[in-house]
Amino acid sequence: MQEPAMKGARMRRKLLLVLLAAFLIQIPVCGQGLAVPMQRTVTVVDEQDNIIYKENIHYSNVYKNPEIKVPVNNATSATTGATSEQHKPAPAISRAGGSGVRTVIKNASDLLGKPYVYEASGPRGFDCSGFTMHVFSSVGVNLPHNAQKQFARGDKVPRDKLETGDLVFFGYYGSADIRHVGIYLGNGEFIHASTKKGVIITAMDSSYYAGNYKGAARVLR
Repeated sequence: MQEPAMKGARMRRKLLLVLLAAFLIQIPVCGQGLAVPMQRTVTVVDEQDNIIYKENIHYSNVYKNPEIKVPVNNATSATTGATSEQHKPAPAISRAGGSGVRTVIKNASDLLGKPYVYEASGPRGFDCSGFTMHVFSSVGVNLPHNAQKQFARGDKVPRDKLETGDLVFFGYYGSADIRHVGIYLGNGEFIHASTKKGVIITAMDSSYYAGNYKGAARVLR
C-alpha cells in the first residue's frame, strides 16, 4: 500500500515543479524578469513515468514592462498640431495692423485729456489740425496746420471703407466747408481735439458729428 502512495507523492512533486517553473518564467524583478533560457520543455508524466503531456515553451530571457502606448488619433493630432504651428504662415498684416498705424494710434491715445488751445500743435495743447499734424509727424507724414488742406492732401475714402488711422473731416454747424478733423480709431469712433473738452474719443454716429460729416482721407499708406 505504501508504493502507490509514494508514486502519488512523486507525481505531485513533479507537477509542482512543472507549475513552479512555468510560474517563475513570468515573474518580473524590478522591471525585468529572471535570466533564463530562451526555450524550455515542460513535461507531465503519470505514475508509471509515461509522458502524458509535453510542450516547448518559448519566451524572452528578460522581461520588460510594457511601454505606455499613445492612441494613434491623439498622437496624430499632437504631431499635426505641432507641425501646423511651426509651419503656419504668418498672418497677413492689414494696413490697420501696420507699425505706422499702430504708432499713430498709440501716440494719439497718449494725448487724451490734453486741452484744446487755438492754433496750438502741442505738446501741452492742441487745436484739431494741430493735433493730427503733431501725431502724424511721428511717422514721417508732414501735414499742414489746416483741416481743409489736410483733406486735400490725402486719398479720399468712402465712409464704408474707413480704416484705422484715416483722417475724418467735419463741418461746423452745417457749414459747407471743412472746419474740423480727427483720426479714425475703428469701431465707429475717432479721436480729436474738441474745442470744449480737449483731446477725446467720440462716436462717429453722435448727432452733431454725424450731421456734419464731410468725408475722409488716407495719408498713411
